[in-house]
Amino acid sequence: MKVRLFTEADLAPMIALGARMHKESAFAALPYSPSKLTDLGHQALTRPDVIGSWVAISEKDELAGMIVVAKTEFYFNTVPYCTDLLFYIAPEYRGSSAAMRLLAFAREWARQQSCVQMRFGDTALINSEAVHRLYTRNGFKPGGTLFVADLVT
Repeated sequence: MKVRLFTEADLAPMIALGARMHKESAFAALPYSPSKLTDLGHQALTRPDVIGSWVAISEKDELAGMIVVAKTEFYFNTVPYCTDLLFYIAPEYRGSSAAMRLLAFAREWARQQSCVQMRFGDTALINSEAVHRLYTRNGFKPGGTLFVADLVT
């Protein structure tokens, strides 16, 4: 498994893999917008100091997984932290080194951006037990609870 920085050539395959993630996730009932993701991809390419994005490429030269993170600040000060925008491993590559390697690249990027924390969630609710194991094995601890209220039926 090889991990590398996202490039323009990765955009279409990432959008396709994103559609798989969306279909499998807790967000499946919401619309999926490839144009929004194209914009996000261009932001990652033009502002790598604010948005970090990496891909995991299998030995078969297939997109096995991806992670996109952002540098932001706490609402009460200007201290930066890193949050995940998306983190997904294709089902056929779960259990490989893809998730661990992508997380390591994101952690190093966050350090380079002077972030004081990584604050990642499990909002997609895909394979939550494995996600929780991955995060706790990598030094994360629970940091709150997310509540959701649907406003449109």
